[in-house]
Amino acid sequence: MSKKFKKPILLVVLICFFVFSILFYQSYLWRFFVKDGQVVKLVLKDNFFANQGKQLSVEVVKNENSTRRGLSNRSRLETADGQKLDGMLFIFSEAKIRYFWMKDMQFDIDICWLKEQSILDCTRRALKPDVENDEDLFVYQSPQAVDLVLETMPDFLTRELVGSKLYLKLF
Repeated sequence: MSKKFKKPILLVVLICFFVFSILFYQSYLWRFFVKDGQVVKLVLKDNFFANQGKQLSVEVVKNENSTRRGLSNRSRLETADGQKLDGMLFIFSEAKIRYFWMKDMQFDIDICWLKEQSILDCTRRALKPDVENDEDLFVYQSPQAVDLVLETMPDFLTRELVGSKLYLKLF
């Protein structure tokens, strides 16, 4: 191939990569590429073009066993190998009413309910249980059908962030 064609082809490839990165970043596609237990960087902001928002380091939960376990039996919000986390992100394949309980939790959390990557509401200060019997545990319910749930430390996210969107931080 002649030098005459190499530069335009390289330019087209770079433009396609840039466009794909932007579409990937603001779409739902990233949800299919993250794995259960993976730690990812997310950013909360009003829209794709808004200034840099609040950044979070979260552990992804995608399968049923991990969802059932959640943050149970952890003394802190961190991974099994000790990496500090800002939260745990539960990814579900479909939007529906979700129910969470605090079985075997050792600390209080906030539970944020998201649909299509937008924060609908946050349940503030879900309390660690002080009961021995699982039947007496309080169950927290999403206010409407959701496809993502984000658990964080109490008051980590401010009330002003309700309505913000969640984006994967690629760079």
